[in-house]
Amino acid sequence: MAARDIMPWTSPFGGHPRMQWFRMNAGEVFFEGEPVSVNQDGELTESLAAGPVDSDLLGIAAGGPGATNINPATGITYATGDLIPVFMPDIGNYFITRNWTAGTAFNDVAPAVADIGDQVGLVNIGGLWGIDQGQDQNEGLCTVIDILDENKNSIQQTGATVSTADGNRLDAPAYFVVFSMGSTQLRVAGEVNAPIA
Repeated sequence: MAARDIMPWTSPFGGHPRMQWFRMNAGEVFFEGEPVSVNQDGELTESLAAGPVDSDLLGIAAGGPGATNINPATGITYATGDLIPVFMPDIGNYFITRNWTAGTAFNDVAPAVADIGDQVGLVNIGGLWGIDQGQDQNEGLCTVIDILDENKNSIQQTGATVSTADGNRLDAPAYFVVFSMGSTQLRVAGEVNAPIA
């Protein structure tokens, strides 16, 4: 588990991602930036599957208990029933990540212009969340919107080729992937509808 694996992307032209609030399930330790869903009691939980199906995907946590995170509303650690904001998949809501894979490890290959427009999946590898271009398209369905270089410039505009190694940061690739995300948890037959906050 890691904080801010996936975050909303606000373009240079502005915009604000849509959020809704949900009550936290007991015993959760998800972080901000991780995919979440609601359980049969309407409580927020982390999407635990390695590649969550759409019905196990509500959105991306905009806050969370982590291991010992403090709830800014109460000033103490998060407790069962606390309200957690969630970035909702919506038309115009884009997300961004540095975690991209074509196999079993993040950053095994670099994304390219040819990947823009492809349908890809969300995946959890070793506790990190990101995008898998080889993932079953029924699992956490996403669409690649753009590839950005390390300065967050579109490679469509710059013509740059990105790589898996960032000369300025040894712990991060030299790119970002911007994507839209689908969620059917609110409307899948047989699933419990999420509460409207």
